Amino acid sequence: MSESAGSLEDTGYNNIINDAGSLDSTEQIEKYGQAISLKPSEETGYLELLNKVYLADDNFSVEEDEELRELLITHYDKDHTYKDMLMSNEEAYEDFAYNLGLAYFYYYDEEGDKKKSASWFNIAAESDTLPYSKVKRAERLGKIADYYTNIGKPNKSGDSKVSYADYWKDLKAITEGDIAAEDNSTTALMVYKEMISQIFKNAPAFKADGISYKEMKEQIDNISSRLESDIECDTDSIKKMKENLEESIVSAERALENAFSSDQQD
Repeated sequence: MSESAGSLEDTGYNNIINDAGSLDSTEQIEKYGQAISLKPSEETGYLELLNKVYLADDNFSVEEDEELRELLITHYDKDHTYKDMLMSNEEAYEDFAYNLGLAYFYYYDEEGDKKKSASWFNIAAESDTLPYSKVKRAERLGKIADYYTNIGKPNKSGDSKVSYADYWKDLKAITEGDIAAEDNSTTALMVYKEMISQIFKNAPAFKADGISYKEMKEQIDNISSRLESDIECDTDSIKKMKENLEESIVSAERALENAFSSDQQD
């Protein structure tokens, strides 16, 4: 391809991406599909489709998942699918894998599907192109995805099981640092939501595995502080996520108090 032809292709691709932003969701899907068919090795079309269409309602539905998977296996030419072409751009593919892992982990079918996220996080965790913070987060979220399959079950030798103490250790690790600055506010809120929801659901199990009231309360307090200091509510979606999380924090605090109500708090 000549330099001028490549420049025209870039212009056409960018114009389609820009045009899609002002359309309704059905037309956006069509536009992003056109952009991807033009340059399937570029990640922007895939990410815009994922984040601005499929996740616009904070729900990555079963139907949207099927639609995206169909798109990825669409043939670009005789020998290559769109996914093959995207994989040829290592940096783009690994960033897409990270974002798709997040979508499955937190948003799939409203509740999230940790197991579906694992393979995508594994790709991101082995990346040589992603920022270190994203690589580490992918590693930890991938481990948490594994916990959803294995926690409380005997391992292959049959003599031990994945513990809630191990689970807690990795939950703590993914909340460290200024996630909003390292990644973005949406990812930060999703990570914080996971910690808060697990305290709400599993405070007694964490307690039984040796996690103290003080440790869990510190995590709740840290997240409350991060919401005030790190999260900028520059979109309605982020504002709503923050408000929902603040309500969840109240519920988690209540669950924590109940779990330790018969004990002296340490």
